Amino acid sequence: MLVKFTDDEGTTEDAVDTGGPKREFLTLLMDCLRTRRIFEGPENQRFLTFNSADNSFTTAAREDEYFLAGRMIAVSIVHGGPGPRFLSEMLYNHLTGRIDFDGTIEDVTDEIMKTALLEISGAASLDELHMLIDKYSSLLETAGCSEYPQSVEGKQNIVKDFIQWYIIYRNQYSIQRFRDGLSTLDVMNALEQHPIVFTPYMCCGVEKLTPESLEAIFKAQLSEVGSTRRQEETRILGYWRDYLLDTGEQEAGLSL
Repeated sequence: MLVKFTDDEGTTEDAVDTGGPKREFLTLLMDCLRTRRIFEGPENQRFLTFNSADNSFTTAAREDEYFLAGRMIAVSIVHGGPGPRFLSEMLYNHLTGRIDFDGTIEDVTDEIMKTALLEISGAASLDELHMLIDKYSSLLETAGCSEYPQSVEGKQNIVKDFIQWYIIYRNQYSIQRFRDGLSTLDVMNALEQHPIVFTPYMCCGVEKLTPESLEAIFKAQLSEVGSTRRQEETRILGYWRDYLLDTGEQEAGLSL
């Protein structure tokens, strides 16, 4: 893949693509994907969505945008660009055949559904829980979780099952086409074989702050070698490194 950028008049840059323009293009492509209509949810925990009643999603399906998104990601990874780094871990686990599921009510973007789940999760008694199940029966029946539990603790399963339906099962068409796109250049097979290795490419990670990484963030601008000022600066840097080592255990608990 060779990339050349042009100006507003269509004039191509003279620079030869030795990797920089290609990576810049693929980075811009991944940033653009994050805001596409086919994704919803928190900024760094996006999942695929499909609403057949919304014409924009029907158009997205007709234009096979879910497949194209998967293909773009596969091509970017193979050609040395970044992965999306914004997929929710729930979606990624499902794509790679794992059953880990840790969705929360905050992942539900539909306000009516979110309100229903909040009320159900806050039920203080079995009678109140059953009353809420009746209240939201049509909503719960759609997700296949309208059964009456035998104890109030059963509300947790109702909420979990609903969130799993909301994020995964109601979007099976879009997820399958996305998987098909990721199969480009055999990337989907690589994800399934090495899901942990590819997690940083697909999902947003939290980097632990260590003394070494903190020191790498800041670059000291030192005076001329041999000058009195340079000697003082070197001494101060020594104190700084000692401080980082002494507080390393505490700093490692912080995240960037």
